[in-house]
Amino acid sequence: MRTEASKSLLGVAGFVIAMIGLALSLVTAWRNDVRSQAAEHQQFIRDTYNSYLEIDHFQMEHPEAAHEFVTVSDYPSEIIRVKQAFQGLSPSEKAQMRLREEAFAFYLFTCFERLVYATKAPESTRSAELDRFLNKQLKYFTEKVLPNPRLIYFWRDDAGFQYFDEDTRNYYSEHVPRTLRSDPIGPFS
Repeated sequence: MRTEASKSLLGVAGFVIAMIGLALSLVTAWRNDVRSQAAEHQQFIRDTYNSYLEIDHFQMEHPEAAHEFVTVSDYPSEIIRVKQAFQGLSPSEKAQMRLREEAFAFYLFTCFERLVYATKAPESTRSAELDRFLNKQLKYFTEKVLPNPRLIYFWRDDAGFQYFDEDTRNYYSEHVPRTLRSDPIGPFS
């Protein structure tokens, strides 16, 4: 009888130890997943700020695009400054400047789309901290960056919107007023 009881006790002890091991493995896996998600969120935030640094760097190298990254209230004075700085351009040089303007606009639209995509990730993969960051960045874009008259032109009037995802277009439509004035001419007419 003792051996039967010993075997039964050993079986129960083995089962309990296996369950404890399984529970510890699950907790460890969960903690690693949480850490991995936190690291991904931090990397996303760093990448977003790197995009802003790239924007600043582009503007330093290409001051002809300075009017595209200013608020609506600063736009008229910035257009005058850009026109003054690039007065004597040939038609070919003006065409090159126009292409740079458009490229910079599309870079800004792509930065915006990246933020919109991030909000579409499943909620279970996002933290409250990341959601706050995304909401602040999207608010910044829709209130400060995208209402720029030249960007309005490239997005709306020049149909740049068609190159972006439906979610991006919808978010833009919901948050950037359709009544905003565009600038179809820019500084290089």
